[in-house]
Amino acid sequence: MKTRNLFMNALAVISLALVVVSCEKDEVATLPVGDNSVIVEDVTMPDALNLKSTSASFVPTASLTQDEIDGLMWMREEEKVAMDVYNSFYGTYSLSIFDKIASSESKHTLAVLSLIDFYQLPDPAISTPGAFSNLDLQALNDALILQGSVSEIDALLTGALIEEVDILDLEEQMSLTTNVNLLLVYNNLLKGSKRHLVAFVTTLEQNGVVYVPQELDPLVYADILANTTMGGNGNSGSGNNGTGNPNGNGTGTCTGTGIPVGTGTGTCTGTGTGNTNGTGTGTGTCTGTGTGNSTGTCTGTGSSSANGNNGTGNTGNTGGNNGNSGGSGNSGGNGNGGGNGGGNGGN
Repeated sequence: MKTRNLFMNALAVISLALVVVSCEKDEVATLPVGDNSVIVEDVTMPDALNLKSTSASFVPTASLTQDEIDGLMWMREEEKVAMDVYNSFYGTYSLSIFDKIASSESKHTLAVLSLIDFYQLPDPAISTPGAFSNLDLQALNDALILQGSVSEIDALLTGALIEEVDILDLEEQMSLTTNVNLLLVYNNLLKGSKRHLVAFVTTLEQNGVVYVPQELDPLVYADILANTTMGGNGNSGSGNNGTGNPNGNGTGTCTGTGIPVGTGTGTCTGTGTGNTNGTGTGTGTCTGTGTGNSTGTCTGTGSSSANGNNGTGNTGNTGGNNGNSGGSGNSGGNGNGGGNGGGNGGN
């Protein structure tokens, strides 16, 4: 396994670089970071690394080769190194990025354990923080904590280095197997390590430090930065459908036109004057149909004892009243809409 040499070589490079930088600009090595680090949520496994779901996805395969077994033993404790180192840094600096990624690494090492259990292999991990059965990994853990204890910036640089080497180790393990169960877990862990690397690099940039990859090929490193998305998969939310009041009160205006034509009957009386010495009296009658606000007409005939002139009837009464105009009607209102539905998404 080439991991120990990778780590040790990279640690030497970082140490030398920090010495040079501190000579030129002493404040860089002791730059106060504060708690403005990138918050990282692990999204390498579905449903916050649902181990039962992951284990249920395993299928029967041929027995593991010795290389595959050795790889599992190493990855189980290497993920624990990352977890223990980040927990140590969080205890020293209280930066949330270490707490978040340590929690993620805990899920990673348990994911490897699910493979170990599936193939009924002995678990090499020791539950005590900072303790390892593999002596190389024990020495590596101690060196990483010592490197990160210099300053917050050193701790962030160490975190980025850990993720670089983790990426290379996972890719190496994936190249050595065709086992679908191992590939399932390793591929998920690889995605997580890339996100963790981006988180450390981004936090360093926020604090004025441009990270230069120590182990990854520069083109591979650039591709990771460009194509790795941060964030997690949220659990689906559910909500009850809402109901709203479909009837709403409203007011409106309308205009109407009534019947303007009235009907009426006029009556008249008339007195006629005779052509000769007689005075005739006559009564005229008339019938008429009046329109609203109009005057009725009538005709009358008079009679006289002598040849009296035709009597002239008085004007008939006015016709019937106009019809009422149309009334105002209320218009319908808009009803309230339906209620809100749907639950909150997960993280």
